[in-house]
Amino acid sequence: MFPDVLFESCSSGGGRFDAGMLYYMPQTWTSDNTDAVCRLKIQHGTSMLFPTVSMGAHVSAVPNHQVGRTTSLETRYIVAAAGNLGYELDLQKLSQDEMELIKKQIAQYKRIRRTVQFGAYYRLADPFSENQSAWNFVSEDGKQIVLVMFRFWQDLHIGFQHYVSGGWIQRQNTKMWKQGRCLEGMN
Repeated sequence: MFPDVLFESCSSGGGRFDAGMLYYMPQTWTSDNTDAVCRLKIQHGTSMLFPTVSMGAHVSAVPNHQVGRTTSLETRYIVAAAGNLGYELDLQKLSQDEMELIKKQIAQYKRIRRTVQFGAYYRLADPFSENQSAWNFVSEDGKQIVLVMFRFWQDLHIGFQHYVSGGWIQRQNTKMWKQGRCLEGMN
């Protein structure tokens, strides 16, 4: 009836992600909780049953209106970029530096969007049972990898965790995205 309009269903605060609605609407607003740290668990759990392309994920204002936490614009972007990225911000309240950073984030997302939305998704660390959350996406042709790692808190006596990227393809050009920066290399 409206072929050029993208409709999004709503999970009504979480826990009601309706698979049947994906027939009519290709994405669902995953949760009203947009806090980046909370979303690590929300998106991890949702991804157990639903593809990341179906998860609406937004960068929202800080302090977060649900939990009062303040996280950096970079952190909020990286978490939201693991789904169908959007921004819900009052542009009049943003600084010029924040506006420039958002432009760069959108440009970066456009470069990785196909891999995030249609590539293979690998969960590398479980935020429900570990002090960290990590995942990666591998493009359909295996030439691009998007790798993300978060540690919730740093213990003094524990070193950095090393991950073997899921779907790593030897001797391919790869791209790893860490802290919003692209590192290119050959394996």
